[in-house]
Amino acid sequence: MDKFIELNAELIILEKKLENDSISSEEYSKKVEKITKKINIIVSSEEFSKNKIDFNTFREVNEKVNETLKYEENFKDLSEKNINLLSNLSKIENNLVLERESFKTKVITLQKEAQKKLNKLKNENVEYFNKEKSLIKKYGNQKFFTEFVALYSNLKLAIDFGSKSNNEEMKRYMTGFVMINSNIENLLIDFGLKEIKPKIGEKFNPDLHNVINVNGKLETINKVLKPGYKLYDRVIIPASVETGNIPS
Repeated sequence: MDKFIELNAELIILEKKLENDSISSEEYSKKVEKITKKINIIVSSEEFSKNKIDFNTFREVNEKVNETLKYEENFKDLSEKNINLLSNLSKIENNLVLERESFKTKVITLQKEAQKKLNKLKNENVEYFNKEKSLIKKYGNQKFFTEFVALYSNLKLAIDFGSKSNNEEMKRYMTGFVMINSNIENLLIDFGLKEIKPKIGEKFNPDLHNVINVNGKLETINKVLKPGYKLYDRVIIPASVETGNIPS
């Protein structure tokens, strides 16, 4: 009897589905045919003939139908919720993919910028190192030349004084020193040392000249007391001069 009730409930449910267009006519016909055959088999059985179909039987069919419909409705709600959940999960996955790609792009951009800054810093360091190396090469001997020039200037003054002497023997004696001095000058030039030789009447330059005495106006050099020296473009000893009116 339970099977009979169950099959009748299925027939009623199929009819409701057909009314709601949730099943096609062709599928409805096939299922009804199968269920009807099963019901006929049950009805023709000897066991079924012993049981009476009363009001309770139809009530059980109705309860079975309601139970099944309620189950299907709940199943439908769950299916819709699952579909919505899957849709939301899909959106979340898509957003994660987009965020991951965006993050990768940002990381790559930051890596390129960092590498660019690192290369710039390396180039600046190399440039600074080369500059410092060049300065050391050019001016590393500045202290030596500053001390040497002080002695060398005195030697030049002595050679100049001896060369201008009226004593012929002294002049001949100084000839060798003049040659040695010429070789020293050429050697110093090779090392970047240049003599500062102001001229009478030249405008005073505080970057190149050191005033020892002022006779009148400061602007004009009227006497050179001692030449100065430059190591490449750096003045290490300014020329000693007097400024003022030029003697007539």
